[in-house]
Amino acid sequence: MGGNVVSCILEDQRGLLWMSTNKGVSSFDPRTQKFSNYTVADGLPGPDLTGWGACFKSAEGEMFFAGFSGITAFFPGQVAADAVVANAFVPPLVLTDFRLFGSPVTLSPGSPLKKAINYTDTITLSHSQNIFSIGFSALSFFSPATNRYRYMLEGLDQKWNEVGSDQRLAGYTTLPAGTYMFHVQGASRRGPWSEPGAQLRIQILPPWWNTWWFRALCATACLVLLWGLYRVRIQQLRRQEKKLRDVIETMPTFAWTALPDGSMEFVNRHWQEYTGLSTEKSVGSGWEAAVTLKT
Repeated sequence: MGGNVVSCILEDQRGLLWMSTNKGVSSFDPRTQKFSNYTVADGLPGPDLTGWGACFKSAEGEMFFAGFSGITAFFPGQVAADAVVANAFVPPLVLTDFRLFGSPVTLSPGSPLKKAINYTDTITLSHSQNIFSIGFSALSFFSPATNRYRYMLEGLDQKWNEVGSDQRLAGYTTLPAGTYMFHVQGASRRGPWSEPGAQLRIQILPPWWNTWWFRALCATACLVLLWGLYRVRIQQLRRQEKKLRDVIETMPTFAWTALPDGSMEFVNRHWQEYTGLSTEKSVGSGWEAAVTLKT
């Protein structure tokens, strides 16, 4: 973003207007109506080149601007060429740091890192290690302060988080168990993004009480418990039935049970002694056989 105070304006051979501002030097293309801004990161002595309205263009086309921050001189054509080179450069992106609860993770026994973070493709964390941060950096040293970054945690973020060179650390807290993919890309001040950039697969394991094998064990235990309760109930009913039969068998009178169609389902011992029929003949239509036998 250019400054809002202009001190001096010069025109180059291509018709571009160059001006000194309180935030560096800006060029304006009247044909495209676009500004290009240059700051300390591009080699200027300081941000403020206003103050005296001092500027000069030599016969060779070299421009001079002076202000509170000092004096700068350049050939507009060379600046444009450097800008084209800078715009075409795509800096490589590397991971530089991995931290748990704010502390750097080192290569040690029991560490989730088995090798340097920049050479790690996948990292596995326990459910209690779900607060972490990842550091990154673009390998562009011409003007590191103007490098741009954007990152996204696939599985959580819905869009890119774009940050400046002073925020090269992405932090995440209390993530649920699952598998995530961290993506980060870098770019120079005016250049394109380094696609695909750096990536890191992150797996956060669930707690033991939320694993599939524990759920399967609980389901099996519930089934075994229900089956056990069922068996206990069946045995209780059978004992009650036996007690009832014993009571009925000792009764001095006839006792039986019949189905809706009139056929007998159960007869006691006195009935069998009276009719002289076996158990097999007594049930079903036993009363008819008994009547026939007595008549």
